[in-house]
Amino acid sequence: MNRWQVRRNRETILKDAASVYPVRLADFDKDPYLYNCLNGTLDLRTREFRPHSPADMLSIIAKVRYIPEARSELWERVIWEAMQGDMGKIAFLQKAMGYGLTGGTAEECFFIDDLHLNVEAARWCGMRAFHYQNDISRLRAALREAGIPVASER
Repeated sequence: MNRWQVRRNRETILKDAASVYPVRLADFDKDPYLYNCLNGTLDLRTREFRPHSPADMLSIIAKVRYIPEARSELWERVIWEAMQGDMGKIAFLQKAMGYGLTGGTAEECFFIDDLHLNVEAARWCGMRAFHYQNDISRLRAALREAGIPVASER
């Protein structure tokens, strides 16, 4: 019989390990901005890619390799067309989608756009969104309802 098959042996080994380096399960995977890939860890805040480190306390690993020079022509074309080639809007949308994908709330987001399709995409990413249709009073009401301070009307 293998020694790992004996419960007493497993319990002894786990107790010994816990006394040397006590860690709670809740201590793992606390930072939603660390993305653990097969070939290292990507910090989504800084875009720094580094070797795996036990100090990161990550227990989950994505089944992908990070390749910084990789491109997706389809993604770039869709974003280019949706944002009509406006680089400022493209950068904003990618950042906003990143917030939605990580579930991060450190940077609260309220997405406003006049294109219904963009508003629906923002909602799909988990953002609060408003479809602006040239009605400033409706926009102010939506902002107030969301708890966002609104400048007084002139």
